[in-house]
Amino acid sequence: MNIPLGISGFYDLALRNARTGIVTQLGRVKNLITDAGFDAPARYAFAKCFEVVAVGTGRTAAKATDTKLEAFVAKSTTYATGGSTINGVNFPNAATNDYTVRELYRTFLAYQNRSGSAVAIGELGVSWENVDNPTLFSRIVLTDAVSVPDGFDLLVRYTLRLQLPKDIFRTVMVRLIPEPFSAITNPSKT
Repeated sequence: MNIPLGISGFYDLALRNARTGIVTQLGRVKNLITDAGFDAPARYAFAKCFEVVAVGTGRTAAKATDTKLEAFVAKSTTYATGGSTINGVNFPNAATNDYTVRELYRTFLAYQNRSGSAVAIGELGVSWENVDNPTLFSRIVLTDAVSVPDGFDLLVRYTLRLQLPKDIFRTVMVRLIPEPFSAITNPSKT
């Protein structure tokens, strides 16, 4: 059986002052799913493909053949929301009603800078491997490196978007609206 599948993803970035808890949104960046990333769902469930986030200082443009960060700094499996479950949202395609978009996302406490000086994070990736400099499902190189000041945390929400035929599940999909990123990362400020 040949089932058409669309797959894409993106990263939402934010800085959090560890002392005050104030979160500053930095924006959204589309990702590059690596060749290894396209192979991973054949071995793992899609949600397993991004259980780890890794950050680095590399600045070389991302390529589909990348499997590692250029200049690995740290990895994290800590979720900024305090839980380890994956969240998901279903969206019916209103234009054609032929496909359903399923978004899976996790919000990570990606990097805690307590080094005494700012660290410029230039690349990010997600993986299924909980090892230093893991094989990447996805890798991005930021147009402008994110300067993470001492005493701040880099929060990263990775979203994987799957486009599936609506009848693949033979059920009715319900549209659910996720909480805004700011509400998840800074619940006391909403």
